[in-house]
Amino acid sequence: MDGVDPDRVLTLRNNLGITLARLGEGAAALAEFEQVYEARRRVNPESEGTLSTMTNLSAARAMNGDFEGALALQRASYAIRLRTAGAEHPATLNDISNIASSLVDLGRFDEARPLLEQVIDARRRVLGPEHFQTLRSTQNLAALLDRSGHGADAVDLQRQVLEARRRTLGAEHPDTLKSEDVYCSILKNIGRLDEARSCAAGVYAARQRLLGNGHPDTLRSAALLAEVERLDGDAAAAIGVLDPLLTELRAARGDADPEVVFLAARLYGLRRSEGDLAAAGPLRQTFLDPLLARDAAGLPASLRRARKAAEEAVQDAPTIRGSGSSTTPKR
Repeated sequence: MDGVDPDRVLTLRNNLGITLARLGEGAAALAEFEQVYEARRRVNPESEGTLSTMTNLSAARAMNGDFEGALALQRASYAIRLRTAGAEHPATLNDISNIASSLVDLGRFDEARPLLEQVIDARRRVLGPEHFQTLRSTQNLAALLDRSGHGADAVDLQRQVLEARRRTLGAEHPDTLKSEDVYCSILKNIGRLDEARSCAAGVYAARQRLLGNGHPDTLRSAALLAEVERLDGDAAAAIGVLDPLLTELRAARGDADPEVVFLAARLYGLRRSEGDLAAAGPLRQTFLDPLLARDAAGLPASLRRARKAAEEAVQDAPTIRGSGSSTTPKR
């Protein structure tokens, strides 16, 4: 409408981006935040509104698999915050924590760990040990320990985060379920599969009920539960988790959707491990081969996770030319 304050419109668009992200619509959220950021940056690159949008945009980039893009934006925001607000301002600490998270996502653990420890120490002093931001940083440290081979330390630390979030937020708050999901994953990685299965099944059921089957968090829970079943030697149970989910999501979103391709890649690997080429062949031909034939450098960020899953699924796999192929897949 003529005469409406443009910044009010940008605030609404920023809030729309937040809502889209929470609904799991990562690509749409990213598009909103990119446009809001460019508009605000042109007016004042260091305003609070611009810095807030930078935080949201970096999170959306990470959500879509663009960890390098997220890291660059986080570092730019941190430089401004450090100069204008000081080293231990909550917003500055938030930027350091976000930088560390992106470094973890990129596998740069040695760079991330001292940053996380710095933030946790400061937040415990400034905000308290059970403040949500303190717990978020502690969870990031647990994830780092898990991914860098220190699972025993990671599982104890993450259990503390999970218990604190249950006390402060309740058992089914999204942040609590995220903490439980991380805990399940660590249990899986250190070989405590019975505990991991029970944990993962509970989170998956809660997310199905609260978020629906198509939400990315629900799909991640399904993939984790299937992976636990596979590691425990029950590929049939893993297939039973993913197969109906793929059918439902494919009908709703189509064959090219990144989450559909991701599920198809996981299911292809399971079907191949079972020697079921009649089912594996069409999965590879329909979902995986078209993605793998594309130039990896030119893929949008939203497809990078699916591409990685497809690459892992076909690694050392025989070429499957049709459902009638008699080639025996490698186990």
